[in-house]
Amino acid sequence: MAGRRVTRGWTPAPFMVAALVVIVGASVGGPARAQTFDPWTGGGSRGPNVSLTGDSLLNSAREETLERLTPRYRVSQFAQGSRGLHDLQAHIASTARSLPDVYVIALGSNDLQHGASRFLPWIRQALDATAGVPAVLWVNVKENGVDPFYGTTWAADARRFNAELRTQDAARENLRVLDWNALAGTNPGWFAEDGLHLTPAGQSGFANLILRGVDASLVAAPALPPDEAAGPHPAAAVLAPEPVDGRSDERATPAAPVPASAPPAASAPPAGRPIAAQPTFAG
Repeated sequence: MAGRRVTRGWTPAPFMVAALVVIVGASVGGPARAQTFDPWTGGGSRGPNVSLTGDSLLNSAREETLERLTPRYRVSQFAQGSRGLHDLQAHIASTARSLPDVYVIALGSNDLQHGASRFLPWIRQALDATAGVPAVLWVNVKENGVDPFYGTTWAADARRFNAELRTQDAARENLRVLDWNALAGTNPGWFAEDGLHLTPAGQSGFANLILRGVDASLVAAPALPPDEAAGPHPAAAVLAPEPVDGRSDERATPAAPVPASAPPAASAPPAGRPIAAQPTFAG
């Protein structure tokens, strides 16, 4: 079956650019769209270390995510269309070895096409690789309302994927699942016509879910904007990322300090499970 991978955004482009172009002929996202940015971004110079790895959904919300996280965390973020567990296992293991305080994984949509016999072991492999990270937050996948262009069995595959995450959440002390699927079901306006990619409101909702998860895992409790209308946060100190070839696991290093008015750093994560279950978490 032809790949149905997730690419950044939904609006098709009439041209292709040679540098870092993702060709999506028979892939998720429809016609080809160019990516001319480096997938690495980051910022912040104080507080716990937070690493993020994701596909086009995180990529589309990467500016919102940085704006929310960098005032109180040191952030390293890798997000690129068409990526998934199927081709980022080495990257996940490399990131885990750097021992971030929190590791956010937002992958899965590009793996459903491979079937449960493959994506279930990939989930376990990634979680085994991150067993030494104090807090792993995994954003689950949207189950319903996705255009059948991405596969007629999408909903069933997504339910199987999310069920495995819940099973692993119950078995692993350092894992919490961020329930994007639940938020997606109550906020249809967050999605483009394909039911998968994000509108600006969806990008804010996605970033807020991650912020709430990171804060909760580190027992931070600052005032947070509502999911529907995220308030502005201090501007992120965005890095000039290091060159990568799309498969490199070279880390970007935070450089520019955050403004002096940034909130104080969150406390270190406690031993054992980071927090009790929160309303935004699955399982």
